Amino acid sequence: CPFTANADQADADGDNISYSYQWFENGILVSATGTSISATDLDVGEVWTVQVTPNDGYVDGNYTETSITISNSEPVISSVLISSSDGGSSYNDSVLTCIASATDADETVVPTYSWNVNGSIIVGASVDLSNYSTMPGDSVSCTASVLDSNGGADSSSAAENIDNRSPSVNSVAITPTVALSDSLLTCTSGSSDADGEAITTTYEWQIGSSFVGGNAELQLDNSLVIPGTIVDCIVSIEDESGATDQASVSTTIQNSDPVLGAIFLTPAEPSLSDSISCTSSATDIDGDTPSLSFSFTNQTSGAAYSATTVTTTSATLDLSSTTAVSDDVISCSVTAADADGGSATDSTSVMIINTSPIFDQAAEISPNTGVVMGTDLECSAIASDPDDGVASLSYIWQVNGVQVAIGSTWTVMSSDASAGDTVSCTAIAIDFEGNTTTSNSS
Repeated sequence: CPFTANADQADADGDNISYSYQWFENGILVSATGTSISATDLDVGEVWTVQVTPNDGYVDGNYTETSITISNSEPVISSVLISSSDGGSSYNDSVLTCIASATDADETVVPTYSWNVNGSIIVGASVDLSNYSTMPGDSVSCTASVLDSNGGADSSSAAENIDNRSPSVNSVAITPTVALSDSLLTCTSGSSDADGEAITTTYEWQIGSSFVGGNAELQLDNSLVIPGTIVDCIVSIEDESGATDQASVSTTIQNSDPVLGAIFLTPAEPSLSDSISCTSSATDIDGDTPSLSFSFTNQTSGAAYSATTVTTTSATLDLSSTTAVSDDVISCSVTAADADGGSATDSTSVMIINTSPIFDQAAEISPNTGVVMGTDLECSAIASDPDDGVASLSYIWQVNGVQVAIGSTWTVMSSDASAGDTVSCTAIAIDFEGNTTTSNSS
């Protein structure tokens, strides 16, 4: 500030008094003659002396002088503010800037800055916290200091607490993507925390509003779900500062097709006179009771046959009522269907075997009493074949087990037989596939 001299003196004659001023800087007269010295001419430590001489208009009076030593004005920091690159929040990767206002009556001063980051001292107006180990809740302080050219100093500090950012659930998924009523579901998630804090993850399974599991995995069964049930996985995370986030994903239980058991088609070698029986069973992991349907097909001819009888687990087919012939392959196809439209089909087959002819009337000899040399004998029999008919019927004559003739008739001759010998006849029936059946006369 300027240095000013004030004088006040009385005159015995009552004259008006004027004053003149001489200024001395460290004892050296300067050119200033006014009542004050500009602050720009002053420097700390200088001794300034002013001599004031009165004059009543006629004569100078004795001068009066006084001296003063210029002292230093201390610099002052009036405010310290911390601003963040993230606006109103300060995070552990923010760039913080310290701003202070400093003044000095004697000169222009510029503050310097230092930071205390968890014991680390960093010099400069700004600090990038990503270069240091800070976590939410930590306090970072800035000290602004000022020093003038004469050793005057001041300092002031401000502190900023590191704010926490909430963690984030980035992804949630349920596997397998196709969930069935016996699936082992697994819920997986991805999460992050911008502050680098440890994250605690918890899982909750819900069906509707009901809690059904608290682990990452959930084993399903048909007492818990049915096709169409919606299963939710809720993922909750929490960081070390207590901030949370939550996300969920759901899956719909799909229908499982029934599973057919073994198909039994009996007898294994049926003839055209047999009735074949087709039997099976089915299960369903959804808890349904599948219904079974049966169909018979002649794989050789392509003909389809309606079952003769049907129950919930079996069906029969009377082959004699069909157009099938020997060596045809007959298949039984079984389809299991559940209540939700799922199905499974399988089949098995048998071949119709050709049976040998049968004798409806056994071989017999006529006449069978009073036979003597020269008697004409006749052997007769009746045979049939349900498959393809009898192709031929032939006869063999034997005396005491030794063949003596063929054909349906034979005349007893002494060259072939003697009194007391036993005469027999064997009838041979042959079908069109060469199968034979014999009948011996008694």
